[in-house]
Amino acid sequence: MADLNTGLLRGRVALVTGAGSGIGRSTCVAMAREGASLVLADINEAGAAETLSLIQQDGAPGHHLPLRLDVTDEAAVDAVLREVQRHFGRPADIVVNSAGIMGPVAFLLDLDVKAMREAYTINVEGTFIVMRAFARALKEAQRGGAVVNLSSVGKLACFPKRGHYAATKGAVSVLTQTASREWAPLGIRVNAVLPGMVDTPMTQNGAPPGVREEAIKSMTSLGRMAKPEEIAEVIVFLASDRSSYMTGAEVPVSGGIFGAI
Repeated sequence: MADLNTGLLRGRVALVTGAGSGIGRSTCVAMAREGASLVLADINEAGAAETLSLIQQDGAPGHHLPLRLDVTDEAAVDAVLREVQRHFGRPADIVVNSAGIMGPVAFLLDLDVKAMREAYTINVEGTFIVMRAFARALKEAQRGGAVVNLSSVGKLACFPKRGHYAATKGAVSVLTQTASREWAPLGIRVNAVLPGMVDTPMTQNGAPPGVREEAIKSMTSLGRMAKPEEIAEVIVFLASDRSSYMTGAEVPVSGGIFGAI
């Protein structure tokens, strides 16, 4: 990726869930390069620590705080928001809800309801719990801010064997749209990114080596999977003042997946 650093997030505090891998990790690195101080939240403490190490190796400015977080635990989310307030002396300015799971690769007829429930709990309830706690903290402090949620083009394409995942991402989109209207008077913008197929640990399961890549070539205009860094750059834009007139937007970052099918 080209070095596009312009200090877009200088002086901002950003809470990123799912910071220990994939899009969440790349978002943390990109935001740190743009001057943000990061709260690297992940249920995998080792993954968050590794992300922090990558930021430090990169030499980006800012002060960063890795924290363990189960996004489905309301008490834990509230505790993290209190720690952010204590540590930085104010609430976070930005939250990126990147924590999520794909779940099993299965037709709906074969899908275990437990798998559906787990995907919903993490992807939908987790996103809701974090964004609500974030907005409450900003409202109390009388500050504005930005939420960026991770939805998916899968909720539009409805690929077979991914129905449970697509359903949860559709719900995230509805949460995004509703919150964007309810929270606009508070000065809180809420947008979503809809990635296509991204080369992350979450998408590396479910297909033999090479099969996934060949399918993507035939489905996308650009003929390849996205790098997580390419999704992160769009997230940075939506979190920054460069997108100050955007709220309720859903931005596909798919390599032209619909232009090729």
